[in-house]
Amino acid sequence: MRVSEFEARWEKKVVLSCLAVESRCFRARRERERQGQAEERTGEAVVVTEQEVFDETRRRREMAALRKELLYSDGAGYKDGKLAADPEWDDVEPVVLEEPEGALAAIAYPAHYAEGEFDAVILFCCDTT
Repeated sequence: MRVSEFEARWEKKVVLSCLAVESRCFRARRERERQGQAEERTGEAVVVTEQEVFDETRRRREMAALRKELLYSDGAGYKDGKLAADPEWDDVEPVVLEEPEGALAAIAYPAHYAEGEFDAVILFCCDTT
């Protein structure tokens, strides 16, 4: 890697770090709003505006693009998530897809599914009796 490439990569990491700090501040502010807390300076209730939500959505898209560029320069194995970039979905916890050993009704996913080759898997169950 040449010096100029290293410097460009370093600058992207700095920008990503700054965006991550801003995003953490947004999440903290939104949490204070949900808890009904007051602004420290004014004493008024915390209110997250639509503009702040819009800015956070834009920020998350930019962060995703930088992560993709920095961590997965060839794009292999990286999937953008629309919901991950949307602040409205912050309170949704992802479901763990790993099943315990010896599960009663284990789902047998094909090996290529684990590698992320499919965007979605739809299973249909038909009762033929």
